[in-house]
Amino acid sequence: MEKRVIFSIPAALSFIFKKIKNRATLKTGSVGVGCTINKKVKAVVEKSEKFCVFLNGKEISFPTVYDAVRSITNIPMTIYLTSSLPLGYGFGTSGASALASVFAVNKLLNLTIQNKKLIEYAHISEIKNGTGLGTVGTVSTGGFLIKSSAGIPFDYHTLPFTGKKLYAVLIDRLPTSSIIKNEQKLDKIEKAANISLEKIKNLKNVTLEEILDISYEFVSASSLISDTRVHDVIDKIRQRNGHATMAILGNVVITTQRPTFTVPYDIETLTITN
Repeated sequence: MEKRVIFSIPAALSFIFKKIKNRATLKTGSVGVGCTINKKVKAVVEKSEKFCVFLNGKEISFPTVYDAVRSITNIPMTIYLTSSLPLGYGFGTSGASALASVFAVNKLLNLTIQNKKLIEYAHISEIKNGTGLGTVGTVSTGGFLIKSSAGIPFDYHTLPFTGKKLYAVLIDRLPTSSIIKNEQKLDKIEKAANISLEKIKNLKNVTLEEILDISYEFVSASSLISDTRVHDVIDKIRQRNGHATMAILGNVVITTQRPTFTVPYDIETLTITN
């Protein structure tokens, strides 16, 4: 038996979403628009005396990972996660971390659990802990997805944007649970999402730029942009005839062109993957 196993899962972006609630956790999640990107979360797992999780070398409390792994084993594990993208910035890091961890532990312990079940365990853990709604589905499928049903499995179709570049201006964290557990905010999000998704549906040969423009309409109408710094960066990009929106859910600006003006924030270059 191997002493440690490594597994990597892509991070993701979401552009439009609405929460779908169901008594069955597997059918709870979101519909909307999202994609996988070339940045990955790597999990290295090994047996240990107690369960602990490290992210980029620092021990952290990570219930989404803990609960996902506990779904398949009670054996204590140390999980070393590495990600160039931070937690809480709208890159699907929680869901990717949970999925990478259960895949790695399954292989390490030779549990032979089917991939479908591992994906379900990761999804259930993310829903339970309020760290996401549809990330696990996105990262386990790959591509640029228009999701028409929620949970695991889900219905979707893809758009041909693989290989296209996006730029992320990292401004600040935004706790996912502060949005997806707030019913008043979710009502407003649902109304805005219905309008945006219908608009995309009615477009022929929709472009990535159009998706970002409609996403911006969505985050504006749903009042998801609460940080003036995000507003300011998006406004400057749009004033220069660019296309930009806010990452869901993070105080991060996503744009199709690298900002030509100086911003006091880190900028990540991302590539859409399948």
